[in-house]
Amino acid sequence: MKSVRAGHPHDKPHHPHRPLSCLLFAFVLLLGLFSVHESSTWLHIQTGVRILAERAVPAVDGFSYTFSGRPWTTDSWLADVLFQRLHGSAGPWGLIVLKAVTCAAAFTLLLPVSASSPLLAAAVLALGAVAAWPGLTETPAFFDILLLALLLRALRPRSRFHWAMVAQVGLVEILWSNLHGSTAVLGLWVTGLKAFKAGLREEHPGDSLRQGALVAAAAAGFILNPLGFGAMTHMFGQAGSALAGWQSVSSAVGLYALFVLLGVWACWITLQQEFFLTVTAATLLLLSFLVPVLRPLYILAVCPVITLALGHFIHPLRDTHSRLARLAAVMAGVFALHYYWIYVPFSGLRGYGSESMAGVLHFLDSNGVRGRMFNEPESGEALLAGGRPVFVDARVGLYGHLFFKDAAHWSLQWRQLREVYGFDYAVILNRRAGSPARVLDEDPEWRLAY
Repeated sequence: MKSVRAGHPHDKPHHPHRPLSCLLFAFVLLLGLFSVHESSTWLHIQTGVRILAERAVPAVDGFSYTFSGRPWTTDSWLADVLFQRLHGSAGPWGLIVLKAVTCAAAFTLLLPVSASSPLLAAAVLALGAVAAWPGLTETPAFFDILLLALLLRALRPRSRFHWAMVAQVGLVEILWSNLHGSTAVLGLWVTGLKAFKAGLREEHPGDSLRQGALVAAAAAGFILNPLGFGAMTHMFGQAGSALAGWQSVSSAVGLYALFVLLGVWACWITLQQEFFLTVTAATLLLLSFLVPVLRPLYILAVCPVITLALGHFIHPLRDTHSRLARLAAVMAGVFALHYYWIYVPFSGLRGYGSESMAGVLHFLDSNGVRGRMFNEPESGEALLAGGRPVFVDARVGLYGHLFFKDAAHWSLQWRQLREVYGFDYAVILNRRAGSPARVLDEDPEWRLAY
C-alpha cells in the first residue's frame, strides 16, 4: 500500500478551487458594492474630461482659481479617462461595479497560493478583505490591488524560468504605471526581489541573463508613462493624506493592527521558506506606516503569508460540503455586520455618488450664481462635479501645508481671507460641531441664500 503525503503548506500553486473561489469572489464583491466612497473620485473624473478635451496630460492646475496655472499633473491618466468614460455612460454604479469586480478578482487570485489548506486560505483572505474595506473605493488605487495580485501569482511559483513570465511582468507594469504611477514602483521592487532570490540559487547557465531580462521588462514597463521615473515621487506625496476610513473608523484601524501583529509573526515563521512573499509583505508593512493608503495592499500581500505560517500548526481541513456551507454562513454574517455598521452610516457622506452636493450645484446653476466661490477643503472635490473653479480641495501637495491649514481653520480668520481673495459666494458644509457658519451669520455683508 502506498501512503499519500499530506499537502505541505509551502507547496506551489495548483489548479483553482472553484467552489471556494466563487464563494470568496462573491463575498469580496459584496463588500465592494456596499462600501464607502471617496469624494476624490470627482477629481479623477474631471481630470479625465480635461485629458480628453485637450488630448494631453495636464501640466498645470485648472481646477482651483487660487492656484490656477501652478504646476500640477496626474499620475493616473489612464484611470482618469476610464473613470470619465464609465461614469458618463453608466453613472456611479458603473464605476462602483468595476471597482468591486476588480477587488474581488484580486483576493480570489491569491487563493491557490496556499494550496495545502484552501479553506484556511479562503477564511484569511475574507478577513483580509474586511480589514481592507476603507481601500475599496472608486480611486485608481483599487487597480493596485489587482495588479499586485497578478504579479504575486506570476512570480511566486517555483517553476523554471520561462520567457512568458517576462511578457507578463512587462504588461502588468505598463498597465500599473499608467493606471496609478505613484505605486507602480512597487511592481518594480517586487520583480527585483524575485530576481534577487533566484540569483542566489542559480542552477543553469544564463540564469543571470534571464533574471536581468525580468527586471528590465519591469523597468521598461514602469517608465512607459507620461511622467517616466518621476511617477515614483508621487507616492510619498500621499503620506499626509490618509483614507478617511482609516482615520475615522476605529474598527478598521483595529483590524489593521490585528494584521500587523499576525503579519510580523507570520513573516518570522516563513522567511526561510517563502523569502519572496515574506519580504514583499514586510516591505509593504513598513510603507503602510508612512503611507496609509497602502494598507490594503499590505493586507492583501500578507494574507497568503499568514495562511502559510498557520499551516505549520493547523492540520489541513478537508473541504467538505458541510464545511463550505459553514464558511458561507459565517461570511454572510460578517457581510451583514459590514452592511449595518459600515455601509449604512458611512456610504452617504459626501462621497462619489452621494446626493449631498447635488442640490447645491443645481441651486447655483439655476440661479446663475457666478464668481469666486469659497469652500472648505472637504467639499472641494465634490463641488468639482459641477465644473466650478474651487477655492481649495484635498490636494495638499498643490496648495501647500500653510495654505491648507488656513483653509481648514477658515472660521478663525474669515475676514482676512475674504479681503485677500474677494469671495462672491460661499458653500459651507452643514455641521453641528463648532457651528463654523456662525461667522457668516454674524457678518452683515452676507446672508443665507440656500
